[in-house]
Amino acid sequence: MKTVRWRKSFSKDFNKLQRWQKTAWTMVFKLFIENQNHSKLRRHKLSGKYRGLESVDVAPDLRALFLETEDEFVFYFLRNHNQLYS
Repeated sequence: MKTVRWRKSFSKDFNKLQRWQKTAWTMVFKLFIENQNHSKLRRHKLSGKYRGLESVDVAPDLRALFLETEDEFVFYFLRNHNQLYS
């Protein structure tokens, strides 16, 4: 099983979320650990300034961006669509 790490940026993003968003992340993270390719996650690779990272849906307008390496998942950001792409 791969290990999971959080970048400081991810932790800061998490601390800024509303309670319902934190709950949504907890549920999505549990699903991610069980099955990283579950269709509900809508996991996909990114391009542009986030090339090399992947994204999963946490809530309708909340995404978690991460990098998968050979032995770990590194989570970088937990932000809404506008914060990421504008």
